[in-house]
Amino acid sequence: MEDARTNVDLVIANAGVSPETLYQTKTAWEVPRQDFDDTLDVNIKGVSNMIRHFLPQMIKNNVGTFVAMSSGLGRSPNPHQVAYCASKWAVEGMMKSLAMSLPRDGSMCAVPLAPGVVQTGGADGKNEGSSSSSSSGNIDKWIEVAGPMILGLSRKDNGKSLSVKGFYSVRYRQSWSFQDGSGIPDRVGHMVGV
Repeated sequence: MEDARTNVDLVIANAGVSPETLYQTKTAWEVPRQDFDDTLDVNIKGVSNMIRHFLPQMIKNNVGTFVAMSSGLGRSPNPHQVAYCASKWAVEGMMKSLAMSLPRDGSMCAVPLAPGVVQTGGADGKNEGSSSSSSSGNIDKWIEVAGPMILGLSRKDNGKSLSVKGFYSVRYRQSWSFQDGSGIPDRVGHMVGV
Protein backbone atom coordinates (compact mmCIF):
# COMPACT_ATOMS: atom_id res chain seq x y z
CA MET A 1 0.00 0.00 0.00
CA GLU A 2 2.96 2.32 0.56
CA ASP A 3 3.41 2.82 -3.21
CA ALA A 4 -0.20 3.93 -3.57
CA ARG A 5 0.45 6.77 -1.12
CA THR A 6 3.57 8.26 -2.67
CA ASN A 7 1.83 10.66 -5.04
CA VAL A 8 -1.47 11.39 -3.33
CA ASP A 9 -2.38 15.06 -3.61
CA LEU A 10 -6.09 14.92 -2.67
CA VAL A 11 -7.75 12.98 0.12
CA ILE A 12 -11.46 13.23 0.85
CA ALA A 13 -12.53 11.67 4.14
CA ASN A 14 -16.18 11.07 3.38
CA ALA A 15 -17.35 8.35 5.77
CA GLY A 16 -20.15 9.36 8.08
CA VAL A 17 -23.11 7.85 9.88
CA SER A 18 -26.01 9.18 11.85
CA PRO A 19 -28.07 6.37 13.34
CA GLU A 20 -29.80 9.05 15.39
CA THR A 21 -31.80 10.01 12.32
CA LEU A 22 -33.83 6.92 13.10
CA TYR A 23 -34.60 8.47 16.50
CA GLN A 24 -35.58 12.02 15.53
CA THR A 25 -37.93 12.31 18.49
CA LYS A 26 -35.44 11.04 21.09
CA THR A 27 -33.26 13.20 23.32
CA ALA A 28 -29.55 12.57 23.88
CA TRP A 29 -30.16 10.37 26.91
CA GLU A 30 -32.70 8.23 25.06
CA VAL A 31 -30.52 7.30 22.05
CA PRO A 32 -29.06 3.78 22.44
CA ARG A 33 -25.45 3.87 23.64
CA GLN A 34 -24.28 1.75 20.69
CA ASP A 35 -25.73 4.22 18.15
CA PHE A 36 -24.02 7.08 19.98
CA ASP A 37 -20.69 5.23 20.08
CA ASP A 38 -20.92 4.11 16.45
CA THR A 39 -21.54 7.69 15.31
CA LEU A 40 -18.47 8.99 17.13
CA ASP A 41 -16.33 6.03 16.03
CA VAL A 42 -17.06 6.41 12.32
CA ASN A 43 -17.33 10.18 12.06
CA ILE A 44 -14.32 11.14 14.18
CA LYS A 45 -12.01 8.13 14.10
CA GLY A 46 -12.59 7.64 10.38
CA VAL A 47 -11.11 11.07 9.67
CA SER A 48 -8.30 10.47 12.16
CA ASN A 49 -7.42 7.16 10.49
CA MET A 50 -7.29 8.83 7.08
CA ILE A 51 -5.02 11.55 8.48
CA ARG A 52 -2.62 8.97 9.93
CA HIS A 53 -2.64 6.95 6.73
CA PHE A 54 -2.12 9.70 4.14
CA LEU A 55 -0.72 12.84 5.78
CA PRO A 56 2.85 11.66 6.50
CA GLN A 57 3.54 11.10 2.79
CA MET A 58 1.70 14.26 1.77
CA ILE A 59 3.81 16.25 4.24
CA LYS A 60 6.96 14.57 2.94
CA ASN A 61 5.98 15.70 -0.58
CA ASN A 62 4.90 19.09 0.85
CA VAL A 63 1.84 19.14 -1.40
CA GLY A 64 -1.76 18.08 -1.11
CA THR A 65 -5.28 18.84 0.01
CA PHE A 66 -7.09 17.01 2.80
CA VAL A 67 -10.87 17.45 2.86
CA ALA A 68 -13.01 16.03 5.63
CA MET A 69 -16.75 16.03 5.14
CA SER A 70 -18.35 17.98 7.92
CA SER A 71 -21.96 19.11 8.07
CA GLY A 72 -24.12 22.11 8.71
CA LEU A 73 -24.81 20.29 11.97
CA GLY A 74 -21.12 20.65 12.79
CA ARG A 75 -21.76 24.39 12.94
CA SER A 76 -25.35 24.63 14.13
CA PRO A 77 -26.80 22.40 16.89
CA ASN A 78 -29.79 20.08 16.73
CA PRO A 79 -31.22 18.79 20.02
CA HIS A 80 -32.18 15.45 18.49
CA GLN A 81 -28.86 14.60 16.86
CA VAL A 82 -26.41 15.20 19.69
CA ALA A 83 -23.85 12.54 18.74
CA TYR A 84 -23.88 13.53 15.07
CA CYS A 85 -23.51 17.22 15.91
CA ALA A 86 -20.70 16.47 18.38
CA SER A 87 -18.89 14.32 15.83
CA LYS A 88 -19.11 16.92 13.10
CA TRP A 89 -18.05 19.73 15.47
CA ALA A 90 -15.06 17.49 16.23
CA VAL A 91 -14.32 17.15 12.51
CA GLU A 92 -14.41 20.95 12.18
CA GLY A 93 -11.97 21.34 15.09
CA MET A 94 -9.75 18.49 13.93
CA MET A 95 -9.37 19.97 10.46
CA LYS A 96 -8.69 23.48 11.75
CA SER A 97 -6.04 22.08 14.11
CA LEU A 98 -4.56 19.98 11.31
CA ALA A 99 -4.42 23.07 9.09
CA MET A 100 -2.33 24.86 11.72
CA SER A 101 0.16 21.97 11.82
CA LEU A 102 0.80 21.75 8.06
CA PRO A 103 4.08 23.10 6.66
CA ARG A 104 3.76 26.80 5.93
CA ASP A 105 6.17 26.79 3.02
CA GLY A 106 4.27 24.37 0.79
CA SER A 107 0.97 24.21 -1.00
CA MET A 108 -0.90 22.02 1.47
CA CYS A 109 -4.33 22.69 2.89
CA ALA A 110 -6.81 20.99 5.18
CA VAL A 111 -10.47 21.97 5.22
CA PRO A 112 -13.76 20.78 6.69
CA LEU A 113 -16.41 20.82 3.97
CA ALA A 114 -20.15 20.86 4.63
CA PRO A 115 -21.65 19.16 1.58
CA GLY A 116 -25.12 20.57 2.18
CA VAL A 117 -28.36 18.89 1.31
CA VAL A 118 -27.68 16.19 -1.25
CA GLN A 119 -30.06 13.36 -2.05
CA THR A 120 -27.73 10.38 -2.26
CA GLY A 121 -30.18 7.55 -1.64
CA GLY A 122 -27.86 6.18 1.03
CA ALA A 123 -28.82 4.13 4.05
CA ASP A 124 -32.51 3.61 3.31
CA GLY A 125 -32.85 7.28 2.44
CA LYS A 126 -31.79 8.26 5.96
CA ASN A 127 -29.06 10.82 5.46
CA GLU A 128 -28.49 14.50 6.03
CA GLY A 129 -30.34 15.44 2.88
CA SER A 130 -33.33 13.18 3.30
CA SER A 131 -34.92 15.28 6.02
CA SER A 132 -35.02 18.42 3.93
CA SER A 133 -37.64 19.51 1.48
CA SER A 134 -34.90 21.14 -0.61
CA SER A 135 -35.00 20.17 -4.25
CA SER A 136 -31.52 21.56 -4.90
CA GLY A 137 -29.73 18.42 -3.86
CA ASN A 138 -29.35 15.88 -6.62
CA ILE A 139 -25.98 14.18 -6.65
CA ASP A 140 -25.10 14.95 -10.30
CA LYS A 141 -25.60 18.67 -9.78
CA TRP A 142 -23.63 18.49 -6.54
CA ILE A 143 -20.70 16.88 -8.34
CA GLU A 144 -20.82 19.62 -11.01
CA VAL A 145 -20.54 22.28 -8.31
CA ALA A 146 -18.40 20.56 -5.68
CA GLY A 147 -15.90 18.88 -8.01
CA PRO A 148 -14.29 22.05 -9.37
CA MET A 149 -14.52 23.68 -5.94
CA ILE A 150 -12.62 20.81 -4.29
CA LEU A 151 -10.08 20.55 -7.10
CA GLY A 152 -9.50 24.32 -6.85
CA LEU A 153 -8.67 24.33 -3.14
CA SER A 154 -5.27 25.80 -2.31
CA ARG A 155 -3.16 27.09 0.56
CA LYS A 156 -5.37 30.20 0.79
CA ASP A 157 -8.26 27.93 1.87
CA ASN A 158 -6.27 26.19 4.60
CA GLY A 159 -8.29 25.86 7.79
CA LYS A 160 -11.44 27.51 6.46
CA SER A 161 -14.83 25.94 7.10
CA LEU A 162 -16.25 25.64 3.62
CA SER A 163 -19.66 24.80 2.19
CA VAL A 164 -20.74 23.76 -1.28
CA LYS A 165 -22.47 26.82 -2.74
CA GLY A 166 -26.12 26.29 -3.52
CA PHE A 167 -26.35 23.13 -1.44
CA TYR A 168 -25.53 24.37 2.03
CA SER A 169 -29.01 24.93 3.34
CA VAL A 170 -28.76 23.33 6.74
CA ARG A 171 -29.37 26.14 9.18
CA TYR A 172 -31.70 25.55 12.04
CA ARG A 173 -34.06 28.18 13.27
CA GLN A 174 -33.40 28.99 16.86
CA SER A 175 -37.09 29.24 17.71
CA TRP A 176 -38.39 26.00 19.16
CA SER A 177 -41.81 24.90 20.28
CA PHE A 178 -41.65 23.35 23.72
CA GLN A 179 -43.84 20.62 25.16
CA ASP A 180 -45.68 21.41 28.37
CA GLY A 181 -42.87 23.57 29.78
CA SER A 182 -40.50 20.60 30.03
CA GLY A 183 -37.82 22.33 28.00
CA ILE A 184 -37.84 19.60 25.33
CA PRO A 185 -38.55 20.76 21.79
CA ASP A 186 -41.53 18.99 20.25
CA ARG A 187 -39.93 18.93 16.81
CA VAL A 188 -36.58 19.17 15.10
CA GLY A 189 -35.73 22.62 13.76
CA HIS A 190 -36.83 23.26 10.20
CA MET A 191 -34.26 23.37 7.45
CA VAL A 192 -34.18 26.77 5.83
CA GLY A 193 -32.29 27.99 2.79
CA VAL A 194 -29.19 30.07 3.31
